Amino acid sequence: MLKSKERRLLRMLSSFRWIATRFFKAEGNKRVFMPLSLISVFCVAVSIFALIVTFSVMKGFDKELSKRLIGFNSHLLLYAPQGEMFSASPAFLEKKTFAQKNEIERIVSYIEGEVVVTHQFGAENYVQGAKLRGIHSLEDLPSDAKFFNTSMTKINAGELILGDEIAKSLWIHPEFESKVKVLAPQSVLLPTGDLGPNTTEFAVTSLFLTGIYNFDGKYIFSSFEDAVSLLGEQKQQVWQIFLRQETKLDEVTKSLRNILPHGWNVSNWKEQNEKLVSALQFERKMMLLVLSMMLIISSFTIIGVQTLSVTEKRHAAALLKTIGFPDKKIKALFYYRGLSIGVVSVLTAVFCSTVVLILLQKIHLELPSSYYLDYLPSEINIMAIILFSLFGILLSLFSSYYPVKKIFEVHPCEVLRYE
Repeated sequence: MLKSKERRLLRMLSSFRWIATRFFKAEGNKRVFMPLSLISVFCVAVSIFALIVTFSVMKGFDKELSKRLIGFNSHLLLYAPQGEMFSASPAFLEKKTFAQKNEIERIVSYIEGEVVVTHQFGAENYVQGAKLRGIHSLEDLPSDAKFFNTSMTKINAGELILGDEIAKSLWIHPEFESKVKVLAPQSVLLPTGDLGPNTTEFAVTSLFLTGIYNFDGKYIFSSFEDAVSLLGEQKQQVWQIFLRQETKLDEVTKSLRNILPHGWNVSNWKEQNEKLVSALQFERKMMLLVLSMMLIISSFTIIGVQTLSVTEKRHAAALLKTIGFPDKKIKALFYYRGLSIGVVSVLTAVFCSTVVLILLQKIHLELPSSYYLDYLPSEINIMAIILFSLFGILLSLFSSYYPVKKIFEVHPCEVLRYE
């Protein structure tokens, strides 16, 4: 059997539910309150929708861009002293002092150096500076790059693969069976006894396109042996280190630097693209700040609706207070409206933004060629959606605080005196 206090509590709760449902249904001027409530829902929903979609697109852009940067230069680059050659991976990577050895997925080595590429086209001689990268096999090429000649099985001696932007500046296309001369800074002794530039002629067999100008307009690829022969003492051997988990990047970098011999150097992809990464982070923060301000401004519509509601319901609230209804319960009636606006807005925004993001992932909306990527990427982040939704609901409740507070500044007797 229920005690008398428990029965009274249950009756109070049931009466509160009934009053809460009836309180706002009996509004005098529904022609005014209904449109204003819909406007509030629309404004808050649009703001949350913009937050979710913008954050998801920027997150997808960062992820796709970092994927291409890592695909070209790996997570870490390990530089040997200039001019030295090693037939295998550095021994210190196998030592027990390297605690993060198990975090390494694979290691790829190549030879790199600065060169000048020239091409005779008609009466014009085109010249372009470039970085020559000598690789062992086609598997060492950038994983996310697009190649003109997809039928290549290996890169032979005397063959070059050029970046798309370099090819444009030199007026080169593989279909024309173009040949270029590559000049290395290493001088050689000519038959006349004079010193001259080390020049080698190559056939252009393919082009690559990453969508990133710093790569497409700067790099060319040859066989490992050709690069060693051409660069001479100016060559530098580099190891690409791919990690199993990107989250371990800073730990592996720090651990590797602690065991590096003299003359060796290591850098990760974030350090190599520090300005770009910083610019993207700053852009994302400022965009979220602007859109958050937009949501805060939208919440003023809730303040307006709540102010009108409080003004109309002040007599009913005063009457409830005089018959013994607790202040907290009366406040809860008005907070209920703010909460309902916030919940409906959030549900609408989450549904619409999810539909838009799914469509973006399926359609792959094309972007102009001036952008890093050729389509608009997106990534649905569940945690971000939850955080933005909670922010919208809490802001809706907070927007109800001031109007609800004003209703208790006037004594119920003053409100009901002339009723």
